[in-house]
Amino acid sequence: MHSSIVSVDIADSSAETRRTPHKVRMVEGLHDFLRESFAAADIAPDRCDFLDRGDGWQILVNASVPKIRLADRFVHELKNRLLRYNSVANEEATLRLRIALHYGEVTTFGVSHVSKAVEHATRIRDAPFVKHKLKESGFVLALVASDDFYGNVIHEDAVASQQDFEPFSDVVRDGTIGAWLCLFGSGTPRPSTPRRAAPGGAVEPAPLDIPPDEDDRAFNLVRAVVVHGAPDATTRQDRTTAPVLHGPPGSGRTRFARLVCGELEAKGQPNALLTEETGHRSRPVPDLLLEAAVRLVDGGGRWDFAGFLGCCAVLFKVLPGRAGADALIAELASPTAMSAALHELLVKRQLTAWAHVVPVLTSRLTGRNWLGLRPRFDRAVRPAELREVDALSRRDVPEAHAEVDDIVLRSFLTDLDAHANAHAKPKLVDPVVVVDDPVGATALVRTWGRVVTRARPARMTLVAVGDRELVDRLRSTGRAAVLDDGPDGGRPGGGEPSSGGAWTPLPLSGLTESQVRRVAAGAGVPEELREPVAHDVLAVTAGHLEATVELVRAAAVTPEDVRPARLLGTRPPGRSVPLSEYLLDRLLQKKVDKADDAVTCAAARNQAEAAALMNDGILRERTRAFTPAVWPCDGPAGTRTMHPLARLLLLRRLAERPADAPDGWSAVFTRLAGSAERRRDEAGALYHGYASGDVDRVVAELEERLVNGSGRRWLSLVETVATCPCPPGEDHDAASRSPVGALVAAWRATNDPHLVDRWADHHAQTASHLRQVAGQAQDGHMAFLEAAEWHEERARRQPHRPNP
Repeated sequence: MHSSIVSVDIADSSAETRRTPHKVRMVEGLHDFLRESFAAADIAPDRCDFLDRGDGWQILVNASVPKIRLADRFVHELKNRLLRYNSVANEEATLRLRIALHYGEVTTFGVSHVSKAVEHATRIRDAPFVKHKLKESGFVLALVASDDFYGNVIHEDAVASQQDFEPFSDVVRDGTIGAWLCLFGSGTPRPSTPRRAAPGGAVEPAPLDIPPDEDDRAFNLVRAVVVHGAPDATTRQDRTTAPVLHGPPGSGRTRFARLVCGELEAKGQPNALLTEETGHRSRPVPDLLLEAAVRLVDGGGRWDFAGFLGCCAVLFKVLPGRAGADALIAELASPTAMSAALHELLVKRQLTAWAHVVPVLTSRLTGRNWLGLRPRFDRAVRPAELREVDALSRRDVPEAHAEVDDIVLRSFLTDLDAHANAHAKPKLVDPVVVVDDPVGATALVRTWGRVVTRARPARMTLVAVGDRELVDRLRSTGRAAVLDDGPDGGRPGGGEPSSGGAWTPLPLSGLTESQVRRVAAGAGVPEELREPVAHDVLAVTAGHLEATVELVRAAAVTPEDVRPARLLGTRPPGRSVPLSEYLLDRLLQKKVDKADDAVTCAAARNQAEAAALMNDGILRERTRAFTPAVWPCDGPAGTRTMHPLARLLLLRRLAERPADAPDGWSAVFTRLAGSAERRRDEAGALYHGYASGDVDRVVAELEERLVNGSGRRWLSLVETVATCPCPPGEDHDAASRSPVGALVAAWRATNDPHLVDRWADHHAQTASHLRQVAGQAQDGHMAFLEAAEWHEERARRQPHRPNP
């Protein structure tokens, strides 16, 4: 019987990271995808004969079916289903397929297919060249066409022949084969940093393939500090200040840390990434530095960390019953004793995953005079250091712990200096230690500030990554370098770090629209819809990485309808709550419920305004609404603000409260308006008054000020009022009974994420209303014209939306 042959196999189906539940989900999903794709390509089920091969399928397609459908419609339908599935699947359950197309005579024997054509399809599908190409690429599907299938079917079709097929030949067990390969579906995230299998078999998770934009200020500032090569007189001063990157949960802190380390590894610069571990939230400074040392040695660094390891050995009493520096020095004279001591040290500090570096360190330490006793150093310095650590370790008081931390870090840096001086040729590249552990980083950065100074710069760069609480803890005790005024007028994240501080706080930048388009492409959003999807999702998430990825994945299911209310209400597979609930829990670290005071505080523009609600009795006396988790961002004039996405989600909860409730939407904004009036905050009073629903009064006041006041001042007031929130679904045209009312309503709509799909119309309406009311102003007519032109430009820049 003459048939078309489709041979399908799951790539890397037997990988160690895949467990039985993952394999079951993959096999079940593949079976469904194949049948759905055949149906979508108008290939009836009775035209196909499926044979289950465990981790793949062998399908015979009746000769009456045009073969070109397999290479065209079927493959594209299958690719789209793979991309959508992978966008929401765990990494261990992601699917990547190798598919071979061939044809020939086939004999069916029971449930088996017997044919040389079938064997040939299997051989070209499993060719080493095909496996290597798919593994090294970011694609989800490798289509292999036999020479006959390509020459007689694909090459003869005007559309299919445009696909990027490449010929190859490969050697297999029984000879040489030739075929044509084409890769489809560039949607599987590829790690932007080399993935390391941690000793012991655990594989570090791969970050999203979202490289930083050229204008990513936080990344560029860190890159400017993390200098490739040994420090000179200039860069060593820069290294006295540790960059501290901070952002709310899910904002991409770990991604940022991996991006930094990925760039360092690409340049061949030694680095150690220390991440937070469950059960080790309060790791002391010696533990962090010990992990950094073994990671640097494991990464190929030539340091021996002699004095530092000696301090750790004394501090952690690696020789039971023989405590003390002098006993330790006498005991560790042989390679056997040294190896045993290092093993014991790693066991005590739960770092046995790096036990394979012990032979390397043993050889280095016993091949030279250990503990720093080299002719070029004062022989009394390092043993005296160990004796001091031994004495301090017996005092269980904070002052002693801090002194031990100082000695240990100083010893670590001294070893780096000593090795660099002893190996001037070739020049030793200085290491970078990145600490992605908010609690552990606090103690290490504080110690860094006490030890590293301009007089004693370090041959190491320290980068800390954490949340806002990390910054607050450091500010309570340590010196921080401020940011000099730059292009952004001195706002946090703008300018360059100034000297004189032990650390520099840098807020993480949100994703840009171009980066979100990459996420949309990876999630399988059709190309013509990626720009509007990216634009609309970004308007809701304000660049928050995890929220952006989650909403894009939800949008990929029905990309024609990306209304924020629908996306936030979706319930992704494996989650019992809508996306809005999940993201709010992530942003606020599960510290808020529907009756929480943080929901009430979301009406305030900043933390100072929210504090006024305490005086009005709306908030409880003891509340968690003023924690750094709720107010993680820096606003103007040193105020603290909520993350825009967290505020949006909290305001949605506030809108759900009864309209006549004492802590309902209108009541809270009315209280805030009264508080602003008492403070003589004119803009704040109008802002909160309009949000409360007192539209007519605010519009009447603005109309009076337009005629009697400064035009530029009036525009500033209207711009402030237009940023006030409104309940989801509110009609923005309700206040359009006068030109000023219509202007405020339209301008306000341009700031409402729930109406993002209509922003083009609202920007155009705002520009028209600005030109209409400009003649009523006493002065500032050019400012009205400039504002109108700005809104017209924004209207033109809105993404094109295909007709539904």
